[in-house]
Amino acid sequence: MDISEFRFALSSSYVLFVCEGGAERIVIRKLIESEQLLCRPENIVEVTSLRSASAIEQKFLGYDYDKDLIIARVLDSKTERFTLGNLYRDRFSVCNIRTSPEIEMLVIINEHQLTEFNKVKSRIKPSQFCIRELGFTNVKKPDFLETYWSKETLLCAIREYKRIHRTPPGEFCLADMLR
Repeated sequence: MDISEFRFALSSSYVLFVCEGGAERIVIRKLIESEQLLCRPENIVEVTSLRSASAIEQKFLGYDYDKDLIIARVLDSKTERFTLGNLYRDRFSVCNIRTSPEIEMLVIINEHQLTEFNKVKSRIKPSQFCIRELGFTNVKKPDFLETYWSKETLLCAIREYKRIHRTPPGEFCLADMLR
């Protein structure tokens, strides 16, 4: 699926967001609440932390949907396997929205610390940089992220991330889902 097909599918299908962690769930929820995604809120099946294909199949895929359903996996992992069983493989699209290296990069961008992070990125993960250098000891906690992000700051950080980060072919990033 290319970017134009992905964007069309998001705007015309039901969407199940599968989020790797709490930070991803908060970001997706904030984008939903501010109605900044291509998908309409009423077309979002759920934002879940279930990650295994079999758990997703059991909970969400045994239904007859009146339009297509896309499984949008929001994660930084490039090695995590997700393969739907034979019954579902051809029926549901799975799209990976990569936040590689970590969604905490959005915080670094928002704090205008990208240059400083780039000096040490070979030795430190973005979440560690947020803790050590920015003093955000709870950067992975939902309560912190809930109050940290406004609609405007989140959108600016996502768009800047897209500008500076190359997304490999066949993968998508958060900005690709925005209106």
